[in-house]
Amino acid sequence: MENQDAVENQDPEEKRDAEGNQEVVENREAEGRQEAVENQQSTKAFDASGARKGRLTLVLVLAALVSVFGSSFQYGYNVAVINSPSLQMQAFYNLSYFERNGKYIDSGFLTLLWSLTVSMYPLGGFFGSLMVAPLVNKLGRKGTLLLNNIFSIVPAIMMGSSKGAKSFEIIIIARIIIGICA
Repeated sequence: MENQDAVENQDPEEKRDAEGNQEVVENREAEGRQEAVENQQSTKAFDASGARKGRLTLVLVLAALVSVFGSSFQYGYNVAVINSPSLQMQAFYNLSYFERNGKYIDSGFLTLLWSLTVSMYPLGGFFGSLMVAPLVNKLGRKGTLLLNNIFSIVPAIMMGSSKGAKSFEIIIIARIIIGICA
C-alpha cells in the first residue's frame, strides 16, 4: 500500500522515467527470450555428440566440382599439357618455319622458341593477376568470371587453328592469353 501511494505522489517527470526504465527492462527480457529461441533452433543442426548433422546434397557436390575443375584443374592441365606433345610441336614449328623460309630452324633457336612457348603461360598468369582487381571493381565478381571465359575460349580456337594457318606464333600468343585466364 505504501508503494502504491509513493507512485501516485510522484512527479509526472519521475513517472515517465520509471515507465521508461520498465520498458527497457521488458525489452531486454524480450530480447533474451528471442536469443534463447534462436539458440535452441540453431542447435537442431547438431546431434547429441556436438557433431554437425547434415548430408551431402547435389548442390554441394556440384559446387565442389565446379570449384575444382574451374580453377586449379585448369591451371594444372595447362601447365602439364605442353610437355607430352613437345616433340610433335617442335616438328610443327620446324615444318612451319621451313615452308615460309625454305630452311629448317637450327636447334638452338628451336629450343628458344619452345622455351618461349612454355614460359608464356606463367607470364600471362602474371598479367592476369594484375588485371583482377580493376576488373572486379568495374564489372563485379560475376562479370569478371564471365569475361574470363573469353580468355579461355579464344586461345583454344587460336591453338586449334594454328596448324591450318601454319603458324607457330599463334600458339605462343594463345599461351599468353590462356595464362591471363588462369
